Amino acid sequence: MSSAQAKGAILSLEALLSLLAAVSLLALLPISSHPQPSEYVRIYEYQVLQDVMEVIAKDKTLANNADEWASGNPIISPIAAAGLQNQLEPIMAGLGFCLRLEAEGTSPEVNSPASCVSSEPRDPVSTFRVIQLRRVNAMLWKD
Repeated sequence: MSSAQAKGAILSLEALLSLLAAVSLLALLPISSHPQPSEYVRIYEYQVLQDVMEVIAKDKTLANNADEWASGNPIISPIAAAGLQNQLEPIMAGLGFCLRLEAEGTSPEVNSPASCVSSEPRDPVSTFRVIQLRRVNAMLWKD
């Protein structure tokens, strides 16, 4: 074997090893850089919860019911809670999520859809907003 052939064989072997190393690194890259599917689900749940709270704040009828519900008035709050729950029912049922709103003080809870009243939250996501100077806690979980 001549010197040129030996040099060519070594360079070919080096190129092959470099190629194998690059392929193995590329094969490991998707495992480490992509979050697990459950993380995507969790992010989606937070997004849905934030969007629902934004809709409640922006929709005039929902916002009025939320204000009256959070006011703590013993006469108006239960009526407004029922109205808020009825308005949220088709939205939450369509999304396949349960939503629970709890205001500090004497306001009743709002659960939507109605089937969620008896179900315990399983791994919920939560946030809060201030409505009528009361902290309103919102929980969302999969039905």
